[in-house]
Amino acid sequence: MKINNLFQALMKMGRERMDPYIRSLLNFSDAKEACKMVKLQAGLVYDQLFSNETTGLEMTEKEQAEFFDESKSDRSKTKVQKENTPKLVKKVPSKPKQDKEEQTAMQSMDAMEISTFFVLISFLIGLLFTAGSNIYSSLMNSGLPAFAQKPELAILISFLFPCSVFSVKFYKSCFLQASSKRLFDKVMYSLSAVIIINWIFWFSVVYGSGTSTGIDLENLGGGTGYETILMFSQFLCEFFVSTSLFLSASNLWERHSPGIRFVNHEHIDINKEFGDHSGNHQTNTGFLIETRNRLTEIRLGREPFVNEQVAKFIDLRGRLDSGSHNL
Repeated sequence: MKINNLFQALMKMGRERMDPYIRSLLNFSDAKEACKMVKLQAGLVYDQLFSNETTGLEMTEKEQAEFFDESKSDRSKTKVQKENTPKLVKKVPSKPKQDKEEQTAMQSMDAMEISTFFVLISFLIGLLFTAGSNIYSSLMNSGLPAFAQKPELAILISFLFPCSVFSVKFYKSCFLQASSKRLFDKVMYSLSAVIIINWIFWFSVVYGSGTSTGIDLENLGGGTGYETILMFSQFLCEFFVSTSLFLSASNLWERHSPGIRFVNHEHIDINKEFGDHSGNHQTNTGFLIETRNRLTEIRLGREPFVNEQVAKFIDLRGRLDSGSHNL
């Protein structure tokens, strides 16, 4: 039987049955003193009716209060952890044999990697400056009036070279899987090697005989056209070598300080744990509220019960005194 049903049953039984001691006070001479004794006895009767239930509820309340405090503490701690754990974290690319990118511990560069990184950056800057200067010189020596009148136009066109080198990184970002990105790097490195060999070949053709006086910028495309091919090969070589240096430097940097963020599995676990603690705390709160409500109901029901017994006693005593009711 639930607590509220038990409470109602006991209250009904107490109202319908008058305590024998209270009934014996109907013939007590001092009515005022009799009412005091009835009030005292009614309270004792009420306490006797609910003594076992009240004791059990008080013990249950104490135990549930401990569970409540414990679950509240766990929920608060987990909430703090959840707030301090980022939803997204940086990840290091996975090992070459793995297709998916998995989170690993971010490690600092060692001395060898730091040296390699700065060497790559130094060569990259030097090559970009050299390639830009070659393009600028070619444009200025072309004899075109536009570049002679506005040298800054030649500078702007030269600036397209480093921009095109850096843009290759964005092409690589179009690939979603790590294996595709690694394949992209291999293709760029392979093309760089082929184009370097091609440039060496045409450089040997133009300058290897010892009779060439250099590239004739005013007559490009004339004669055998070897100078034009050599210049084209040189621009390709500068572009692909610069791109390879930039990709190597950026890959080395990303292995230790990646710029891409991924879902933090630790945050997912903590969020799940927070949900479990919240549900447990909510359950404990419900049990504690229910127990305290029943205790409050019993405690507040004592005085109405006593008053009802006193009123019934006064009514019966009045009938007895008036001769309107025979006991």
